[in-house]
Amino acid sequence: MSTANPGNSPDVNMVLVYPPNPSTGRTAASITTIACIISIIFTVYITAARKRRIAQIRLTMWRENIEPRGDHLLTTLNGPQSIPYNYISEPKGFLGAGNFGIVIKAELKTKEGPIMVAVKRLINPQQQLDLLDEAIRMHNFKHRNVLGVVGISMNEENVPLIITSYMSGGPLSNKLKTQEIPLPTSLRYCEEMAHGLQYLHQQRFVHCDLAARNCMLDETDTLKIADFGLSQCLNDNYYITSDIGNKPVPVAWYPIEYFGDQPEISRYGDIWAYGVTMWEIFSKGLKPYKYLLSTEIIEFIRRGRRLDKPDDCPQLLYDSVMLLCWAEDKHDRPSLEMIIERVRAFRKSDKSASSTPLDNEKQKVSHVKLEEAIEIDQV
Repeated sequence: MSTANPGNSPDVNMVLVYPPNPSTGRTAASITTIACIISIIFTVYITAARKRRIAQIRLTMWRENIEPRGDHLLTTLNGPQSIPYNYISEPKGFLGAGNFGIVIKAELKTKEGPIMVAVKRLINPQQQLDLLDEAIRMHNFKHRNVLGVVGISMNEENVPLIITSYMSGGPLSNKLKTQEIPLPTSLRYCEEMAHGLQYLHQQRFVHCDLAARNCMLDETDTLKIADFGLSQCLNDNYYITSDIGNKPVPVAWYPIEYFGDQPEISRYGDIWAYGVTMWEIFSKGLKPYKYLLSTEIIEFIRRGRRLDKPDDCPQLLYDSVMLLCWAEDKHDRPSLEMIIERVRAFRKSDKSASSTPLDNEKQKVSHVKLEEAIEIDQV
């Protein structure tokens, strides 16, 4: 505030300076903090909206391109393609249901004649985008132990459909429960599963849902890893933080690090799930931790306990592969190269069933029978 000096004296301008208000600094800091929070929220919203927009554009492109345009569309079944809906027959049977909807058996017209395929469909709009993302992932998979996609179609209601090869052997989980599987076949399944998982990791993907139910068997009894509904693309460090959101996760197959303050998804988690799936193979399709609730499973593994050796599993295989897959420190888990090497050695050996346990001091985990698991102390 300025004032003039009265009288004939020279004008003197005086500025009155008021002491700063303590609340002013706090207010400014609060405004800055709020502005930062709003900026972060806005950025997250824009990023999410952009992802949704990209997915919707992809879906629109598929819908616009999927029109009957002649037999040239089905000249080959080796690559991704748009398939006219009228090339797909009426359902020939129900194959199952999963996270993304139902799967039916149908015939697909080709120039060489009709072939049997599996058709996956759903109705929920958001799931349609998820299904499309799954198809895009699967289009690029070319490996004898990974189930690829034949193409994508769109029904009369504009619902996208994924068309894959028909796996006449069905899910591995069904065979485990209904047939007696000899040791050499069980070991072959374990090796084929490791090869398929190794390929996915080489493509910079983690599966996130490896289990016997998601391993399919073709007409030659070859195992193929399928169902990539939860799969995630890896960054340069082979590590991502979970962004699965509200999707249910298969707790019995998930690694210990997923249940920390910052859930981790990485190739190491797939190794943990591989060990659980191997346990399923040698347990004749039993449910892992069948006597425990999900919360009890988490407490079970946090206490250093692990699934007991299945009766049909050689002790050496359990100690040198399966148990190592469940190491608390993810970096102590075996690589897929090591797993393949050890399983292959068992396949070549006639003495694997009578082998003695390895020295497993490094592992520092206990394994108890499932009946004892019910007695976990409550925290």
